[in-house]
Amino acid sequence: MQREPCSPEGVRPWPVSPRPFPISPGGFNTASPSVAAEVVDADGKSLTNTVGELAIRRPFVGMTQSFWRDDERYLDAYWNTVPGIWMHGDLALRRDDAIRFSAGAGVPES
Repeated sequence: MQREPCSPEGVRPWPVSPRPFPISPGGFNTASPSVAAEVVDADGKSLTNTVGELAIRRPFVGMTQSFWRDDERYLDAYWNTVPGIWMHGDLALRRDDAIRFSAGAGVPES
């Protein structure tokens, strides 16, 4: 079983998963419960079969709330890129079958 524990997208509930099929090589078949993870464009619109940025649509239990003594830097880094959406800073791809793949770090090419 593939895991990337530092990524909310990569956590797979085990032994129960909402998807009863195997994980594609290099892919994630589900997000953590209560984590509204998506792949979005620069305007926050959901993308399928196109590389975009990993985003979280709403806060979840255990999510970082700030940087130590620097709330403004935290908001600028994660919440102010697309207002109301937490932008991860990593690229991802979501296929038609909802399997997601990490695509590296950075900003998608225009």
